Amino acid sequence: MKCARHPKVDTELTCTVCGTPICPDCAVPAAVGFKCPRCARPDRTVYDIPPPLLIRCIAATLATSVAAWMFAPMIPFFGAIIVGYAVGHVALVSSGRRAGSTVEAVAVVSILIGLFGPAIMSAIAAGGSANFLAVFGPGNIWSYIGAAIAIFVALGRLRYP
Repeated sequence: MKCARHPKVDTELTCTVCGTPICPDCAVPAAVGFKCPRCARPDRTVYDIPPPLLIRCIAATLATSVAAWMFAPMIPFFGAIIVGYAVGHVALVSSGRRAGSTVEAVAVVSILIGLFGPAIMSAIAAGGSANFLAVFGPGNIWSYIGAAIAIFVALGRLRYP
């Protein structure tokens, strides 16, 4: 048998992944046996997300978050759980089942925009910086708790599909 990269070299060694004949010069030590250079190179992982999927993930999670937060107040406490699960699931599916910090950040920002976005837009439309206290002030503690619950559930959905 001849090495796939060096046709003049005889070898009995094969890659443990693809079975390609490799010589000792080509062999890359692995946890079990040896790999050829092509199988041993660090490839793209599930944490890499191409730009088209990232754009789709952002659009889908924003739409889901805004729509879900509209109905969440109808179901106290459980509404935040439903929002978190829905946003986490949509982020996972729309990103092509890729997980990682980028998809998690998209889910978290989408939850926050979905919850506070309408209030911020109405405060801007009313034209006054004092209205921002009504949106983010200390009297809005239940919104913070709901956001924390939704973020916790969304991250759980993304990390443990």
